[in-house]
Amino acid sequence: PDTDGDGYTDGEEIAAGSDPLDENSVPFVAELGDLNADGMVDAADVLIATRILAGSIIPTQEQFDTMDVAPLVGGVPSPDGQLNAGDLMLIQRKVLGLVSF
Repeated sequence: PDTDGDGYTDGEEIAAGSDPLDENSVPFVAELGDLNADGMVDAADVLIATRILAGSIIPTQEQFDTMDVAPLVGGVPSPDGQLNAGDLMLIQRKVLGLVSF
């Protein structure tokens, strides 16, 4: 059920650490490409993605999930379970405003 009527099931809210009884407490949903979870996809995220691909950073599960955006199918990310140059390129294109997802 969705006890507080905020559009998220109670189970989703509990798993995300938000309060299923408070309609103003909703799970944080990371924006695809936002690897530092600051609410923006910007040059810092491109740098993090580059460092992940170079092997100097091991991504957290959240970073992996927000970086795995390639390929785009009909303009929509279709994650393939791999982090590669295609993911980096799409994040760069998002920062430049050339794609929106």
